[in-house]
Amino acid sequence: MKARRLLASLMIFLQLVLTILGSGLPVLAQEDEQPYPFIHEVYPNYGPVTGNTTVIITGLHFGSASEDVEVEFYNRDHEITIRQKVEKVTNNTIEITTNPWMAPGPGDYGDDARIMDVVVIVKGDKKVTKENAFTYVVEELSEPVIEDFTPDGGGAGGGTWVTIEGRNFIIDRNEEGEPIYPDIYFGNAKVDVSDIESVTLTEIVVKSPPHWGGGFVKIRVENPDKARAISEKEFFYKTPSAAIQRISPSTGPRLAEDPIWVRIEGGNIPDWRTMTPLFDNKPENWEIESINVQAYIGDAELKDLTWENYDSILGKAPTDGPQGRLPVTLRVLTIVKDNESGKTLRIVEEAVLPDAFTLVDYWDEPQVLAVMNTNEKLLELGRTNEGPLEGTTPDRPEPIYVIGYNFSENMEVYFGENQAQLVGTPTIGPPPGLEGHWDDEGTLLPQWQRVILPPAEIPGPVTVRVVRKDETGDAAGYLPRGFIYRDTDMSVAQLFPKSGPASGGQRVTITGANLDLVTAIIFGSQPGTNLEVAADGTHLTVVTDRHELGVVDVTLIDPFGTLVLENAYEYVMDEFDLKIEAVTPNWAKRTGGDVVYLESVSPINGPRVFFGDTEAHQVELMMKDEVPEQEMEKIGYWQKEEAEYVLRVVVPPGETGWTQVRVTNLKGDVQTLPFYYLSQPEISAVEPAYASVRGGNIIGVQGRDFLGEFKQEDPLTLNPQPDGAAGELTIKLSGPRDITCQEWELRDDGLVFRIPALESGEYPEGRYTLTITNADGGQAVRADAITFIWAPSRPEIKGFVPDKGTYQGGTSVVVSGQNFDNPRLYFGLEEAAIDEHGLLTIRAKTPPYSGERKKEGIEVRVTVINEDGAVAIADDFFTYTFPEPGLSVRIRSVFPDLVLAYNENPVIIEGQGFQP
Repeated sequence: MKARRLLASLMIFLQLVLTILGSGLPVLAQEDEQPYPFIHEVYPNYGPVTGNTTVIITGLHFGSASEDVEVEFYNRDHEITIRQKVEKVTNNTIEITTNPWMAPGPGDYGDDARIMDVVVIVKGDKKVTKENAFTYVVEELSEPVIEDFTPDGGGAGGGTWVTIEGRNFIIDRNEEGEPIYPDIYFGNAKVDVSDIESVTLTEIVVKSPPHWGGGFVKIRVENPDKARAISEKEFFYKTPSAAIQRISPSTGPRLAEDPIWVRIEGGNIPDWRTMTPLFDNKPENWEIESINVQAYIGDAELKDLTWENYDSILGKAPTDGPQGRLPVTLRVLTIVKDNESGKTLRIVEEAVLPDAFTLVDYWDEPQVLAVMNTNEKLLELGRTNEGPLEGTTPDRPEPIYVIGYNFSENMEVYFGENQAQLVGTPTIGPPPGLEGHWDDEGTLLPQWQRVILPPAEIPGPVTVRVVRKDETGDAAGYLPRGFIYRDTDMSVAQLFPKSGPASGGQRVTITGANLDLVTAIIFGSQPGTNLEVAADGTHLTVVTDRHELGVVDVTLIDPFGTLVLENAYEYVMDEFDLKIEAVTPNWAKRTGGDVVYLESVSPINGPRVFFGDTEAHQVELMMKDEVPEQEMEKIGYWQKEEAEYVLRVVVPPGETGWTQVRVTNLKGDVQTLPFYYLSQPEISAVEPAYASVRGGNIIGVQGRDFLGEFKQEDPLTLNPQPDGAAGELTIKLSGPRDITCQEWELRDDGLVFRIPALESGEYPEGRYTLTITNADGGQAVRADAITFIWAPSRPEIKGFVPDKGTYQGGTSVVVSGQNFDNPRLYFGLEEAAIDEHGLLTIRAKTPPYSGERKKEGIEVRVTVINEDGAVAIADDFFTYTFPEPGLSVRIRSVFPDLVLAYNENPVIIEGQGFQP
């Protein structure tokens, strides 16, 4: 941030020098001549009228001697000059102590008389002025005001530069003398200090933060003294937001006669030619008047911009500009007319890709995009940048291509340190038959060079290097890790089980190494079915087909050859009765992946295991003494010691609650046992994400799989018991202090809970982690979910009428009190619909009561929560009741119809159907 501001200062200074050059005035000072000073920033930019404020002035050419520098505060309108005390001076900073503000004579001087220009005079004659740079304040708080901002909106991804206009925007400083800037919020999203470009008394320039939900938000400015201003109009976040992801090519010629075409890829780029916007949340009363799309490399705009699709545009890259890396910027300006207000609004989306494009003086460096092995099976698997250690051989003759830009006939290609032999010369675009495997078509078709792959000694990734040779010298392009040499010699460590029925249907697991490219397995003369290969190449599963009895070879086939396991499998006719005694443990997380063991009295021929209707695909039969030690430690003990065999099963995902484990064998026997899927609650959002240090706030949690109660009754009991299975849901906040929240209710889309209100004292400020533990032990954790803040407002509930209403809701209620600031009203934990509100009253309708109803009624708390998080809880309860049958209530008159707000005046209401 400081570096960027210093750069801005230098640029302004250079512009000043160029201006003087153009005027013909002398610029270069003699050795003993003092250059003209320049003021960049003044902070803090306010202080009390009594003076004695330490102020730092930053800039250039202040010299080094305090006796050579004078500082004055000057008000032009009232001709007020106040000489300041200079404490320290360096060439770039001046430290002063302010003197008190004094009126020059009798008269009524308003606030404008205390807004001062800062004047610096060096060596008596070198003078510079920064207008409206300091304000003498009388009030305790600064009272900032937002008058307007531009543009009117931006993309939901943020990044739009916004100018906020107003007054009394202040900068303070900390003990180290560093500036403290105002906090700026767009809705609840805070602007990062690195995205604050500048702050003056009357203007702030910031980059909008992301707000992926889109829609209208207020802009809020909070000065360092906690005084804040909220904009009257709202900033609009458009969805979806225009974005850029890459530019290709990423290098271009500098000072070239003919610019190159580049493609900018991203998303949500509107078609400005046909006025086709991407505007999912456009208000109905808005009408699109125009769409303008611009793209920049550095500060230069791309010419001949062409729309390809919503994810891609083309343009001619600029050839002038500094050599080196430059940012790529996409700017979308949408002009809309609000037919309701008649106003024209500007929505500006900005997306930046830093250091994405490089201008070079010599345009002869190749660019390597990819390597493609055209082996048919590798093309099917999408793994075209791989090849064998042996290189191109007669039995593996498939062409291999290097793809890129700026290739020539006179070049060399290396895979690591091994040079490849070239076949032919580079061609434009993919060879026939490969068009469907290359998606970067259009005006930027790359070159394809066929090579003979050289052999390598060890497997792994290598850099692909292209060296172009001509009279100007060598130019090289690189693709790090562009090609992977693979050890194509498959190896098998185990095949299990080693036998199965001649009728087929036996699931076989093969473990080993380099199995990830296996495409077929043959048992004797019959190929297996349902082949599933692990991505890391360490194991696979396959199901046998029918075959005659006997011992057979098992053949594995991959794109580079075959591996034969001689006499590896036997087809038999052996059958056992199905007898499963227990499932240990009899529960697992609903997300799946846990290992459980089905304890069996005898071996199981061709087992299949289902959890509910979902089949488990990783099932292994073994003896109990073959269970890995680390998994045995998790189990603890076996439930049925008499069962000698176990099925080791990896549990598939399921839904929370009890289900059935169903086991079948090849004979068709079926056995079921109860099984429980442990809940895995998920927190997707917490709103609001802040709370008052006095507590009482009501927090909504969006998510899924929250479980309030869990009862275990034989035979539906968990063995062993999961950690945290307390039988009821618990909510805790941990941070500077641990807090347990007892009041909560479940919702269809999550839950809502109340932070306990404190009768005295405060919770420590800071961020708190939210932990929700379900009744069965499932747990969800959201780090830094809620920030406890000091809320300045002090809402107070003095009473409400009526104090009861029906369970159906809809009762009109008036809440009286004070200090209601954009409040939210709750009955229990249910939010009420507010009809209208002021500082002293809230008129609303009660929400329906969704809990268990009682004949005698249910009492709930009445809560008011202000916008800043401050909470007020009524002393009395509101009672939900059943409606009286046949009772009709009517009001005929109210007298008097006007009373004083702070007096206790009797009011007479006449009508019928009233009940005590």
